[in-house]
Amino acid sequence: MICILHRRLLVLIATIYSCYGLTNNLENTRFRHISTQQGLSQKTVQSIYQDSHGFMWLGTQEGLNRYDGRNIKVYRHLQKSGISHDVIRAIQEDSDGNLWVATRGGLNRYDAKLDSFVKVKVYDDDKEVLQFNSLYKGKDGTLWIGTDGHGLYSIESKSDEVKKFKVIKKLNTAEVRVVYEDTRGRLWIGTNNQGVFLYENILKAHFVNSDKKSSLSHNSIRSIAEDSKGKIWIGTRGGGINRYNELTQNFNIDRHNPSNPNSLSHDRVYNILPDNNRVWVATDGGISVYNQEQGHYTQITQKSSQTTGLNHNRVLSAFKDKAGLVWFGTMSGINIWNPVTAVFNYYRHIPEDEKTLKNNTVYSFEQLSNSKVAIGTFGSGINILNTKTQDISTVLELSREDNRAKRIMSLFLDRSGELWAGSISSGVEVYSEDLSLIDKYVYKDHGESSLSANGVTDIIQDADGEIWISTYRSGLNRLDKKNNSFKKYNKNNNTSGLESENIFSLLEDEEGFIWLATDGGGISRLDKRNDEIITIKNQEGNLESLSGNIASSIYEDSKGIIWIGTFGNGLNRWSPADRRNLNNNFKKYDISNGLNSSTINGVVEDSSGFIWISTVKGVSKLNPNTDEIVNYDLADEIHDNELNQGAILKDSEGRLYFGGLNGVIAFNPNEVQRNQHIPPVKLTKVTIGNVLHQPEVSISNLEDLELSHKDYLVTLEFSALDYANPSDNQYKYKLEGFDESWINANNLGQATFTNLPSGQYIFKVKGSNNDGVWSDESINLKVTVHPAPWFSWWAYSLYATLFCIILLIFIRHQAKRFAKHDLFQNQVNEKVDEKIQLYMQNNETLTKKVEKLDALSLVDHETQLLSQSAFISQVSTALDVQNALVTEDNRNESRLLIGLLDVDIDVKENNNPAQCLIKVVQQLKQNSKTNMVVARWDTHQLALLMPLGRERHLNNDESNSFVNNPSDSMASVMKSNLDNLITCLSHSENLKSMTLNLGVTLPRYALDSEHTDAELLLLLTEHLMYSAKQYSEKQFSESTYLAVYETRQKLTSKLIKTVISEKSPLKLTDSFQFLSNIDNEI
Repeated sequence: MICILHRRLLVLIATIYSCYGLTNNLENTRFRHISTQQGLSQKTVQSIYQDSHGFMWLGTQEGLNRYDGRNIKVYRHLQKSGISHDVIRAIQEDSDGNLWVATRGGLNRYDAKLDSFVKVKVYDDDKEVLQFNSLYKGKDGTLWIGTDGHGLYSIESKSDEVKKFKVIKKLNTAEVRVVYEDTRGRLWIGTNNQGVFLYENILKAHFVNSDKKSSLSHNSIRSIAEDSKGKIWIGTRGGGINRYNELTQNFNIDRHNPSNPNSLSHDRVYNILPDNNRVWVATDGGISVYNQEQGHYTQITQKSSQTTGLNHNRVLSAFKDKAGLVWFGTMSGINIWNPVTAVFNYYRHIPEDEKTLKNNTVYSFEQLSNSKVAIGTFGSGINILNTKTQDISTVLELSREDNRAKRIMSLFLDRSGELWAGSISSGVEVYSEDLSLIDKYVYKDHGESSLSANGVTDIIQDADGEIWISTYRSGLNRLDKKNNSFKKYNKNNNTSGLESENIFSLLEDEEGFIWLATDGGGISRLDKRNDEIITIKNQEGNLESLSGNIASSIYEDSKGIIWIGTFGNGLNRWSPADRRNLNNNFKKYDISNGLNSSTINGVVEDSSGFIWISTVKGVSKLNPNTDEIVNYDLADEIHDNELNQGAILKDSEGRLYFGGLNGVIAFNPNEVQRNQHIPPVKLTKVTIGNVLHQPEVSISNLEDLELSHKDYLVTLEFSALDYANPSDNQYKYKLEGFDESWINANNLGQATFTNLPSGQYIFKVKGSNNDGVWSDESINLKVTVHPAPWFSWWAYSLYATLFCIILLIFIRHQAKRFAKHDLFQNQVNEKVDEKIQLYMQNNETLTKKVEKLDALSLVDHETQLLSQSAFISQVSTALDVQNALVTEDNRNESRLLIGLLDVDIDVKENNNPAQCLIKVVQQLKQNSKTNMVVARWDTHQLALLMPLGRERHLNNDESNSFVNNPSDSMASVMKSNLDNLITCLSHSENLKSMTLNLGVTLPRYALDSEHTDAELLLLLTEHLMYSAKQYSEKQFSESTYLAVYETRQKLTSKLIKTVISEKSPLKLTDSFQFLSNIDNEI
């Protein structure tokens, strides 16, 4: 898996690179600045210190500043619990972690827990508060304090007890400016106007200025330090540097020499800072860097046009932090030197310096010798860089009469030592080794002696010594130097086969083929033996093909791998095997793989086999073995990351050069290292509801944060205390109990929470430096969100108490209610018992009357026929008998006839229809050969029940015969009876007309008693009767109709309901009867 390491500015540990390499270009050293625009209270920074927590403290003439990389907090005299005076002279932390600040108004101890200062006042004999100049912590933990005219003091941090150092009487009234303890335990005490005292249990020496040449050069001492070789350096207010010789006990004096640029920059020295094999000296004329190997100084001074350079020549203080950054305090604020600036050399145009680049836009490089590199600029011709002196001393402006010729796009040194320069619109000029013009090739016409176009993009020389010149819009030129003629490959030459005449870059591979990177045509291979051209382009849908057709660069590394850069489509890696076989199969690298940009401007391999890639967003390093990508952000206050196409070079010493819109960046890739400093992360600000939270303790030491239910918006700000490039430090945070995983805050440095539920949380933060080195959990803040009062524990206790009281009241009320209810119930029960006795007596009487009524209800009182309920009972009994007579094999069975007869009688006036019904019944019984049970079903309806005897079991054929032969069917019998009935009744003098409709059910099998009953069977019969009547009404006839339903299987309720619900009208076999066989329906 590809591991991506995002990094921008790179921090180096000073011991990794050589001192020589660092000091070669230190006079153009770049600094990052902090001034009042960034929140500094005042520009004059006299003291700098980093405490054990990682905060930077900056003392000015108008207050003390604490810097966390993101914000500056200012402590002033007039603030509550503030410092004793706004003029800060020294800052030092003691062995117990207490920060001490010496001011013009006395001594102050910082209380980190309370974020305030405790004033420690020391009085002189006249009871006036002493002023302090310096603070120094000795190796035994003693904190030494230099006063302004009252000698030397020490302090006990736990008790704040201050004691005067009285061993050296001459010091009692001295103005002590500096105290320093060397590696041998000797105490060096520098004074103002009294020289230096050397103390080792006793006064060992007192060094003052005298007539002796090797004596101390000046009596006003400002700084004392010991270098890495054990030499004592003493900086004076006007006598330069004094380096103490232990053997002779004399001093070697370094002074400013205006005629010697390698001398001390000024004799007034404010601070000395040893740093491995070099010594930084802060002076009144800038910074002097002493190289102990070379034994001379490099001066760093302010240049008005150098925005990233030293911002003021009066340098008052110097300090090296835990990450190796060197801080300088000047009259214009802070200057921070990052060791990475010693690795990346920047060459730019500085108007007041003639030895700098003449134009910042660079498109090409070429190495002329081991110490000279030609730089092609866009507008100022060729600049020559001397890599030893770092001077750009020679400028070749090409054809002076043509400014267009100064716009150099390509430089090439051939094997004879001649320099070829291609411009954007003036063709090619050739220069000898002494840089005199010897030849020129331009576009004249389409002839062989003419260049195809004047816009030249690249120039190479092949293994056979031939020169190839590519152009934009006019293809490729092959120069025959003997005949001074060109062979052209473009659209005018129909045999060329070029996909695009816009060529960006040329390459001859190890096999002698010429490769062209083109704009829109992918890459093309030219076989110079037969001029055959083969093109490789992107294939739509083929993800393994060339990633894009705008090929900006092409490069072959030491392993034969070809690298093709594209505009917007990343970098392509082509293996030697695929290249030889012309397989369109590439491995791709772009933003998704970790590149800082997918627009590639150039590729080069360093001496270690790493691939360096120039993009529009800086430089990336690719490990071709692991595919690990490291991005380098080379931007600063004026330089952006955009590099130019083709402006890339590796010189003979392995240094890499990149050209862009703001000059040249050069470095040795072996010196580039990773920032290994693990930054602590501190809480810096808490805002609750847009109001700054100010607890009684310091925010950075806050352990508990309590919020109420009203605190709906909380913002926590934090900072990783690494100062290489604080804006690129990264953060992750997590609120345990609320967040399930870590939240990436990127470089924002804050977390905001809204409407947090009540509860307990732990707020944790991780931070990284600009190079992606992460800290452990540096912040563990306990956050408590209290619930609203109505959701608090005591509120719930109150709710529970109230509930219990209400419940108790309810129970008591219910108990009283139930007691009343029981009493009432007993009274009611007594009355009920009395009523029951009375009702029982009345019930006996009523029962007897009901029995009489039941007897009467069995007979219709008008006709004296059985009532409907009595008939149903008769049918139920008959069915039970029928069911009992069925044999096990169903061979013989009893048959019943159940009928309902609708008698539509129109009688004469004053005649009772019931009398007619009686006559109908009499006639039916008279004509019937069997016992018939007749009942009155409704006002005009009679119910019939009669047994038909037992019948032999018929098969289907017999059944059909029965149905189709009316003379043998029940229908014939019923017809005969009804005919006789009508005939007999037609002569009645009381009858006007009569229509009879009969529904008959002939259940051959007994009913299934588990599924149906007599009432349901009668409902079927009633359905048949109404069906016959309905048919009669539709025929507008007074004829008699009969509907017969005969079954040969057990009737079930489901079967009966199916017949009744059948919506199709009955189909009559004739005008008198309808016969249906259930076997045909089911």
